[in-house]
Amino acid sequence: MADGELRAAIAGSACTALTVIVDALPPALRYGVARRLLNVGLAAVAPRRLPVVPTGAAPTDPEHPRPDRKSDRPTLKCVLATGRLGVGGVESVVATLARELPSWGVDATVMCSGGGPTADELVRAGVTVLEARDAVEAGRVLDSVAPDVVELHNAPDHMTEAATSRRIPVVPVVHNQEIHRPAVAWRALAAMTEDATVTVAVSETVRQHHLHHLPGLSPAAVRVVPNGAPPAGPSQWSPDARRRARELLSTAVGMDLTGAVVLLCLARYDPQKNLPGLVVAFVDAAARRDRLHLVVAGATSDRLEVCRTEAVRRSHPQGGHVHLLDSSSARTLLAAADALVLDSFFEGGPLVAAEALMVGLPVVLADAGAAVDFVGDGERGILVPNPAGRAGAVDDRRVRAARRRVARQRNRAALTDALVEVHDDADLWAARRGEIAAQAAELFGMNAMVAGHAAALRATRGRKG
Repeated sequence: MADGELRAAIAGSACTALTVIVDALPPALRYGVARRLLNVGLAAVAPRRLPVVPTGAAPTDPEHPRPDRKSDRPTLKCVLATGRLGVGGVESVVATLARELPSWGVDATVMCSGGGPTADELVRAGVTVLEARDAVEAGRVLDSVAPDVVELHNAPDHMTEAATSRRIPVVPVVHNQEIHRPAVAWRALAAMTEDATVTVAVSETVRQHHLHHLPGLSPAAVRVVPNGAPPAGPSQWSPDARRRARELLSTAVGMDLTGAVVLLCLARYDPQKNLPGLVVAFVDAAARRDRLHLVVAGATSDRLEVCRTEAVRRSHPQGGHVHLLDSSSARTLLAAADALVLDSFFEGGPLVAAEALMVGLPVVLADAGAAVDFVGDGERGILVPNPAGRAGAVDDRRVRAARRRVARQRNRAALTDALVEVHDDADLWAARRGEIAAQAAELFGMNAMVAGHAAALRATRGRKG
């Protein structure tokens, strides 16, 4: 065994041991104190900064026409309440709603627990963004805005309490299959959703998950509003845009990817996303198809996941075909890619899948959340089994077991075969980009999402407390 492979094997063993120890903790500790300590400690021993791909690959298409404000749609005042506005799917949904709801008769103000790139982007776009780090600040925001309704997007408890104490109607939005939510949090959500006129779920899978855990919730009160992405025109996947995007990506990874088949995973480094499991299956595929390359790009929420993914990459002869990036320009990476792949344990309605389909990319998705909706009957990609077992039965115990046996996850062979199939059919998928994008615009378009949320918000009109 070469020195590099030996070091990678040692690092992998250490990461596995840490994973077993951390996963033995209750979720509140696992994702709280333990994560913070590990992030600090691993940053000291593994300080390597991941490269970034900048924006600038594709020209911006003309803005998609917004609907005119209708006189029969009385204006509502809404607060979109959420956590820190960093980078991620929920943040993107909130940002889209904040920008687009006014065209549907809803004036939107964003209340967040902390700033970040998405908050900065909204401020530049002229959206009012107000921070509320505790109940006092949340109360001040609500008193100053005086909204008719508050829509909750993974909002901290102090925002929910500030709204309900003022008898302001709330619309909870459930974004994910919450397998780590403790019983006390389920009870609090039950009280809130049973009192709400409408609860929004981002997929039917998420709706069924919450109806199962909240038996007192009326099925008729839970609406499915799929996450949607802005439409993209052919210029965003034109040969010129693709060439420039590949040049930027090649520079970032230090390798010429001109003739490669690039599989893209846009996901934060987090246990939910199962990046080590994806890399294990991918290197099997790369051993069979030398043109395959995997690009992973996302923010780091859990540094142990970075170390685990890097250890898997370095331990395999095809590890040089795996490129780990920091949070980067999604537009550039989507223009450079041939397909999107996600191997998550659980999901809601991952916005990145809609964004990939909007530019005509096929998707390879593990069966979680809205994956079956995105893939369809195979006309938009390939569905593979969930890495932790049957999708509807995924829970914390099964996920912890799958993380310990990353090399023996249940979907490894199926995912490897799917990636090889995408490689072999790359030209066929490329010829269907326009067709895939047209289907996506109809099924997962931004306007349908915004209209659905506007209707849910208007359903609360006149209701107090």
